[in-house]
Amino acid sequence: MWDVLLISFRESFEAWLVVGIIITYLKTSGRLNLLRPAYLGALLGVAVSLLLGVTIFSEASTLGDNAKDIFEAMMMLLAAGLVGYFVVWMSHQNRSVAIHVKTQVENRTTWVEIFLLSLFSVLREGIELTVFILTKVSSTPGKIIFVASCGLAVSLLATYVIFLAASHYLLKYIFKLI
Repeated sequence: MWDVLLISFRESFEAWLVVGIIITYLKTSGRLNLLRPAYLGALLGVAVSLLLGVTIFSEASTLGDNAKDIFEAMMMLLAAGLVGYFVVWMSHQNRSVAIHVKTQVENRTTWVEIFLLSLFSVLREGIELTVFILTKVSSTPGKIIFVASCGLAVSLLATYVIFLAASHYLLKYIFKLI
């Protein structure tokens, strides 16, 4: 179950970080009117990801033993493909993720655009997490849900602490410069 805990932590941590960057940039650029769609997009992304994951996991867990083994093997291959794709994608990135997200936010000026940016940022990570968790369809669903929820909660707390510390540090630094 450690793998489910770590994967749920990692994928949700990435989603929270991206949403945090979106919200921070909106605040620092004075676009406070676009905070609500950023939050709503993130919340809808979480809800859709949970619904998708629970639905597919529930359906897949009703398969027979041989079918479950085949389904898990297919999900493992898909998960390995995702990992390979992201390794190659990351090796081709010349800019940091924060700069990329900042550019995405700068280029989006409407309520709908910010909502969709936030929604798809979270949904992408939610789909990845779903694929990784579906490799455990033979496990007890309640245990998987509990462990994945722990990973989500810890990552949310860690992201909050990081942004809190970063904003405190940055404010302290700015006041020293002034």
